[in-house]
Amino acid sequence: MTSQLQMLTAKEVAGILRILPQQALRWARSGRLPGVQFGRRWRFRAAEIENVCQKGLLDPGNYINSSKTRRVGGGVRSWREAPTT
Repeated sequence: MTSQLQMLTAKEVAGILRILPQQALRWARSGRLPGVQFGRRWRFRAAEIENVCQKGLLDPGNYINSSKTRRVGGGVRSWREAPTT
């Protein structure tokens, strides 16, 4: 059991989730991973990361309706859509 106030770095979170630290930061920026930004540094509550591990909040299915878009061939479409040929 972890302390409610214990804060973790992106590198520590990445080790727990077995992902790269850059991926943890991308997920934090997008809101997929609960964290707090202090200046340029991100910190994560150990209890919230533990909750993510238990409940599986990182399921990609939760983000199919993302508002992120990218330009493709002069048009804009969701980054999750299949490419058209």
